[in-house]
Amino acid sequence: MKYLAYAIAIFTDILQLVFFIVFWALEPVTAVSGPIGTVLDMALSIVFGFVLIILLWAEGAFYPGLIFGVSVIEVLPIVGGISPTWTFVVWRCFHKKKNEEEKAAQAKSTSEPIPIQTNTRPFEDIKHAQAA
Repeated sequence: MKYLAYAIAIFTDILQLVFFIVFWALEPVTAVSGPIGTVLDMALSIVFGFVLIILLWAEGAFYPGLIFGVSVIEVLPIVGGISPTWTFVVWRCFHKKKNEEEKAAQAKSTSEPIPIQTNTRPFEDIKHAQAA
């Protein structure tokens, strides 16, 4: 599901960029293409953003502060259409999850005590030398 989240994020960002370019390029021809492009861009961001949030939650990489902080940028009309914010969010969430797992594994490996073998009779298994 990790790669599915990446694919959806990249697809969403590319589609938003295409909408931005096409609808704002048509602005001089038709007066309503800019606002229509903005509405479609925001709708696309909300729908695919919700799907990405569900995928990140299912993978255990859901970080609300990061996701909702970047989603504010995504809703802005011009900045959200041209910046690859969803791709950044997915990458950052998985990167943060990986770092946390590495820290947990490192903490676990350093906190385990090293087993020390104790022998109450240390020289019991040594045979005595024969006198010549």
